Amino acid sequence: MAVRKGRLTLRGDGEITRKRILDHAERLFAIDGYTGVSVRKITGAAKVDLALVNYYFGSKEKLFQEVLIRRVDEMSRQRCEKLAQIKIRRNSVASVTALLDAFLMPIIGSTPEEVVELKNYRALIALVANSKTWQTVVFKEHYDPVATQYIQALAVALPEVARTDICWAFSFYLGSVVNALAETARIDRLSNGQCRSSDLVEARRQLIHYSVAGFIGLPRTKKTRRTTTRAKT
Repeated sequence: MAVRKGRLTLRGDGEITRKRILDHAERLFAIDGYTGVSVRKITGAAKVDLALVNYYFGSKEKLFQEVLIRRVDEMSRQRCEKLAQIKIRRNSVASVTALLDAFLMPIIGSTPEEVVELKNYRALIALVANSKTWQTVVFKEHYDPVATQYIQALAVALPEVARTDICWAFSFYLGSVVNALAETARIDRLSNGQCRSSDLVEARRQLIHYSVAGFIGLPRTKKTRRTTTRAKT
């Protein structure tokens, strides 16, 4: 790998260099957002030439988009795979629980290594999830298709609930997810240290418990035979 003044150049290993830029950009964007981070700051942290951002990504905006979407394919694959494995039963607490947990797990990570690797990405998604700009540019194309599949699955699980109510509830669930996983330490303050936002195991448990209660509590507006079942404890 060619080196010039301590920085990686175009003659280096392209894929390694590209990933290095993405990793450092993800970390910095997660802290200060899109407008708070310059290309020079990213390349300085990554120790690569300034020109490499344009070479690999074209612009700062394209780099930011790539940071947002680069993990989506794997997350979507996991979510679709888990969804296919769930046997949905009507009016079943267990089914709703399984669906919400299956959607949540890929962004947390299924191994300790993945949990650490996704930390900056979780913070970044929490930072930009309410941005209308990035909702249109990134979320609509890369996130919404799988989310729509989960909404449909929840509609099957709760056949007496209006689809519009399920859409609202899922939107609130998504908001709770990004808030819970941002690790802002606010829950630490509100609980006087009894709860920790960095405790993702507990955050997952509490989030699913809270969200399932919300879905199960939605008003029944359709007339269908109700056969509510509960998860075994």
